[in-house]
Amino acid sequence: MNPEDECGFWLQVNGVWLPLDGVEAGVSIQTSRPMSEQVWLGGVRTVQVAARAPRSWSLQMTEVDPSLVTALQVAAARPVGLWLWDESAARVNLLPASATKGSGTAAMILVDDLIPLPALPSGVVVSGQPLRAGPTYTISAWTTKAAGSQVFTYQLGSGGQVAVLAPSGSGPRRVSVTIPDLASDSTLAISVVTAGTVSGLGVSTVASDHFFEGHGTPCPVHVKDPQRVLQWLLPGQFPLADYSIDLLEVSS
Repeated sequence: MNPEDECGFWLQVNGVWLPLDGVEAGVSIQTSRPMSEQVWLGGVRTVQVAARAPRSWSLQMTEVDPSLVTALQVAAARPVGLWLWDESAARVNLLPASATKGSGTAAMILVDDLIPLPALPSGVVVSGQPLRAGPTYTISAWTTKAAGSQVFTYQLGSGGQVAVLAPSGSGPRRVSVTIPDLASDSTLAISVVTAGTVSGLGVSTVASDHFFEGHGTPCPVHVKDPQRVLQWLLPGQFPLADYSIDLLEVSS
């Protein structure tokens, strides 16, 4: 593994990925799903919830490089164009949850021999998904298609489409493909060939035989001003401080 891949969080500022080194264990990742609850006189409760739940990350950082602190301070004053890469999310499934399965009355496919998920429609189901250079990516899905038939195609950047075929066997089974290492940042598009035959779609930096819900990374964020906790101020030396930083998921 590339030592840089061990960094848990990366922030893209002005098109450059900055590793957020020095993040302590115990990062709090919270979601905020708006909801409206109403209890009627007849004793009936109705609840409405938003389709998305934006996240927030609270990072505690020690021994922070002064250059990184400056970059974070600049980012806090820049409300757009910032993207957060959460490596823990990328290792599980970096796709947004909405791209991993179908909805409504779509046919169900048994994923992991346990989870019935709605099948995806045909056509493009993932478009413009950012991929950071460095990690090795695995695309996986569950399909009911006959062995040797096309399940989905994927495309990196402006390159050509690559077809992925169903494995041997019958019934719902996992199909996967490893993307060659990327020399530079790119984007990913995935198209399902036949509606009602694919679900449990995933893209991850660690291969797994199981399906995990999409976590959506990288995502656009707002960086709140870093909060400094002064630790040491010795004569003639640069002050040593720890920092706490909050990042808020925003719309792209």
